[in-house]
Amino acid sequence: MTELANNSSSSWKETEYPKIKDAIFEKFVDLTQTDMRMSESQKSGFFRAYHDLIAQEPTLAEMDIAFTSYIAHFDHIPSPFAYSKHFNRFRSGIMPNKKGSTQKMIEQQNADLKMDQWVKEMEDRNE
Repeated sequence: MTELANNSSSSWKETEYPKIKDAIFEKFVDLTQTDMRMSESQKSGFFRAYHDLIAQEPTLAEMDIAFTSYIAHFDHIPSPFAYSKHFNRFRSGIMPNKKGSTQKMIEQQNADLKMDQWVKEMEDRNE
């Protein structure tokens, strides 16, 4: 299985990536709104995230869709690291809950539980 994945990866990197590498880099910088005037440690982090993204063999269309998905979930522009991590989740279908939705769900469950208890108390009084 690993050999198949490596063949796929090397094939993409040999055939498709050279054709679109400049466009992928420009889109990555644009989507994450990265200013390329940065320190060496910031550059190191940026390019680590970029290479993590390249390892996932993205298409330009997938990058746009993943960006829209990120904005819909988190309501802000992603950092390079967050974008490459989200791209993997987007492609695999494992999407995080929208920010704050877990807390709202817990609050709703508590409110429903209190309502059920109140209804039960009212029914018990009427009997």
